Amino acid sequence: MSSQYYEVLGVSKKASLDQIKKAYRKKAKKFHPDINKAADAHEQFVLINEAYEYLEALRKGKISGSSISSRRRRTRAQKRRPQKTYEEWKREERAKAQARARAYAKMKYEEYKKTEAYKTASAFYDLTDVLFYVLSWLILIGVPILGYTLNKWVGFGMACFFVFVSVGFWGPTIQNRSDIEFKEVPKMISHLIGARIIWLFGGVLLHLFIFFKVGLNTLLPLPILLGALISTSFIGFVLALKRKEWNQLSKYLYAFVVFPSIWSGLLLINFMLSSDPVVETYAFNHYRISDGNLDGSGKSNSSFIRLEEGKYDDYPGVRFFFNYKSVEKANRISYKIEDGLLGIRVVKSYQFSRSLE
Repeated sequence: MSSQYYEVLGVSKKASLDQIKKAYRKKAKKFHPDINKAADAHEQFVLINEAYEYLEALRKGKISGSSISSRRRRTRAQKRRPQKTYEEWKREERAKAQARARAYAKMKYEEYKKTEAYKTASAFYDLTDVLFYVLSWLILIGVPILGYTLNKWVGFGMACFFVFVSVGFWGPTIQNRSDIEFKEVPKMISHLIGARIIWLFGGVLLHLFIFFKVGLNTLLPLPILLGALISTSFIGFVLALKRKEWNQLSKYLYAFVVFPSIWSGLLLINFMLSSDPVVETYAFNHYRISDGNLDGSGKSNSSFIRLEEGKYDDYPGVRFFFNYKSVEKANRISYKIEDGLLGIRVVKSYQFSRSLE
């Protein structure tokens, strides 16, 4: 029977936990007795919940899988936990799962969606469905319009060809519109905002932005900038390891977002609350990455520069520019430099020019 649970949810035996959760929510909506009035809807709904609880426990390592791949998927933490066989789960947990499912079946569907069983499936995938649905219509309608705008009928024809060859990507999404709950989008977004994984990625991106936008424009040697950032993350990670009750995601959040905020915050305060501006102008040469030599002609495929007399050699951040075109034909640069609140000088802006001398 355990192998049939995959068929009940319509997933393969290699399906991930997230795929199982997504399939469960779709099946539960389809067969909930408040929506489906078929004679066997109640029985199907109970079986779907039973299958989901078993496969969720299996993927989390609470039940031993019979396949080698199932054993390999287990993490070290899961291997330390005592596992149940299917027969033990059937004897101890199956009746409980069925009882919970019968209770869910008696609820109105809107009440059932508020239960923990329904909410355990990540809202990320529901929101992804909505985004893919919108993207699919943009491909179907927007791409041909864009093609015609760019190159009249030739562009329109090429765009239509692209739409045709990509039908396998956007077609099923439009066809399965009934699986998408647009009215749930605000709740999905709210759920995502509160998700730790979003805070983790958002925090890391914020720190990277501050490092490149503020840190590299702060007149501190690069080893100090990087060393301070890495050190705060390391200290945070060591402290997080002592919190045995925290899960891995919470530890990562503490190590890579919370603790590095100390250094990023100091950089940001120093940069934002600066004063006493002065303008410094220097001639510069372009640095050729290909051979490591200097090219005084100003023509180079590098946006990394070296100032006259080796000025600011210890601060590569103020000598590197992502926009190569702004550097390409220039040979002089004017920096607007201010004293930061913490006494560390910062480059607030710069302007390129070309001298004919």
